[in-house]
Amino acid sequence: MTGDDLMARMVSLPEGLSRRHHFLGSIKDVTPEMLAEVDFDDRSTRRALILTVIIVCMTFIVVFVTTRLLVRRLMTRQFFLDDTLITIASLFTLGLCIVSLLALHVGFGQHVWAIPLPTVLTEIKSCVQLMFMANIFYTTAITFTKLSIIASYLRIFPYRTLRVLMYVTAAVTLGLFIASVPATIFQCSPISAAWDFDLVDGEDKHPKCYTFVKFLYATTGVNVVSDLVLCCAPLPYFWRLQMARRQKVIVSGLFFIGGFACVASITRLTYLHLIQTSIDVTCELCTLPYPRPT
Repeated sequence: MTGDDLMARMVSLPEGLSRRHHFLGSIKDVTPEMLAEVDFDDRSTRRALILTVIIVCMTFIVVFVTTRLLVRRLMTRQFFLDDTLITIASLFTLGLCIVSLLALHVGFGQHVWAIPLPTVLTEIKSCVQLMFMANIFYTTAITFTKLSIIASYLRIFPYRTLRVLMYVTAAVTLGLFIASVPATIFQCSPISAAWDFDLVDGEDKHPKCYTFVKFLYATTGVNVVSDLVLCCAPLPYFWRLQMARRQKVIVSGLFFIGGFACVASITRLTYLHLIQTSIDVTCELCTLPYPRPT
């Protein structure tokens, strides 16, 4: 496909469709100068990388959680709240991986100009619908993972100040989850307008979508702060526990490794802008669970 072919495709898109979805709306504003910077001969794909990440992630989850539960059962003869919460988080993470695998069959990770012209809108629609589901799995998995970490801290640390901070963090995390799931599901009216490009404008039915991306910026910012709290707040108290110094150094290193979650959240903020302005939506989609309408 050439730049002229893609421009012709964009011009032919329904006008109502371009007003409702941030990606297709931005495509309408693409200029020949912007297209000149795109390498339409690039047929590379991220599908192999995505598949590798998904397989590694699913394997790690199954091995880690199963081992954790077995060790807990053999050593303590009981399960704690944090075990239940991390199990729930793992199930939703596996669900996220499965949805992402399905998306690989509808253009996920491919350059948009590499998708056959007759099926490009159908594949984008299917991909967006799957990412709509993935976003709910992602939000739920992140929430229960954080709640599991908080439950672990509350079980281990007796210090009042830290416990109060953890209760506050848990309340914020749970509140954000309660707000995020309905906000994702009902971002458009009707709900299917979030992914259904066949809906037409008219006096009787005009899909309405609020600016969900602004909500996403806010929630991602809150997640960055909560990640920092969970990684850094326990460290001063951790060193007061009766443990060998070598063990403390090792576990402290694990806390800092958890700081990569903060980096991932900050990086996600950066890619929000990229997806809003990119014409290569099916390739850039793999940087986020779901492209938000505006």
